[in-house]
Amino acid sequence: MDTLWFLYTCALSAIALVSCSLLLAVWMATRRRDCVVAAAGFLIYAFELALIFFDEYARTKYAYPWNFEAPLTHPIESAVLSILFTGALWIWMLMRVHKRLTWQRAVLPVAVYAVAALLLVPKSGMSSTLQQWAYWIVRDATVIGALGYAYWSYRHAATEGERLDLARSKRFFIVACVLALCIALEDTYMILLYRPTLDNSLEAQFFWHMSERNISENLLMVACAVQLLRKNQQVLSMYFNHPPVGTSAPTLDVAGGDDREPGGEDASCAGGRVQRGRRMIEEARIERERQIAGELDSRILLYSDEYKLSARERDVLKQLIQGKDTRNIASSLVISVGTVKAHLSRIYKKVGVSGREELARDFWSS
Repeated sequence: MDTLWFLYTCALSAIALVSCSLLLAVWMATRRRDCVVAAAGFLIYAFELALIFFDEYARTKYAYPWNFEAPLTHPIESAVLSILFTGALWIWMLMRVHKRLTWQRAVLPVAVYAVAALLLVPKSGMSSTLQQWAYWIVRDATVIGALGYAYWSYRHAATEGERLDLARSKRFFIVACVLALCIALEDTYMILLYRPTLDNSLEAQFFWHMSERNISENLLMVACAVQLLRKNQQVLSMYFNHPPVGTSAPTLDVAGGDDREPGGEDASCAGGRVQRGRRMIEEARIERERQIAGELDSRILLYSDEYKLSARERDVLKQLIQGKDTRNIASSLVISVGTVKAHLSRIYKKVGVSGREELARDFWSS
């Protein structure tokens, strides 16, 4: 049992740290601030896991598998990490639903949670089963509240672009809501209702390990990691295929190479396998380009809504982000070069930049 929990904790820590590294890589490429906030959230969660890991395997955790009367081994550290994690989650959620970060909107909810967490954290001389439940359920309620705010933002989105962007995460949002409710139910059941059979050592060990864990919360963290991995893979692909103006992306000939099969196989058989391989590669490429194009269109729509760009200015912006110069933009949109320059001048003025390179950097960091 101890070995399984050891491997389980190591796997969760690895997922959190890998996600943090990926998000920082995306930030370095695109300068998107939401990636830094999300990376901080995963890093803080890894520290929370490390604290639990230390208590269990340094044998400093209370050996009471049958109740929650004992205080946390590191109450202040636990509360501070929980506050930082909740703050990162809330700020990232505000960024995801395209809300402006003001101190009332960003800091006040986190401050309210911080006061509740510091007051309720079970510490020496002030601990009970009910207090343990209250401490963890407040955190659960904060996560549920953040998801509820995201749903409210979707229902009251100011623009069609925001609604389309949020709708792209509908499936993940449903999964997150189900897991968030499971987190609260699991904490309630494990802390207030379930008690292990004392003469069953295996059950007692399981309950002891579960006393500061929540499987549903771990699953939610993994679901977030998978979702961000998928989204940021598309972001990096967009950045690779449509780099900021002034840079160039390498190209790969995925269908090229030597068609000969080793080992002297029959030429027709080898040719058939090569053709099937090429079809699979081509289908995968078409599907990837379709996803990238949809994501890019969504981002351009959001960016245009933010700076009140007209429909024609949005078309010019898209051509520019795809790396085309003024003459090619004019040819694609069947307008004159002078008209393109006039549109670009208005776009620069609305966004507050001085040229196309600065505009491209601002777009990719938005």
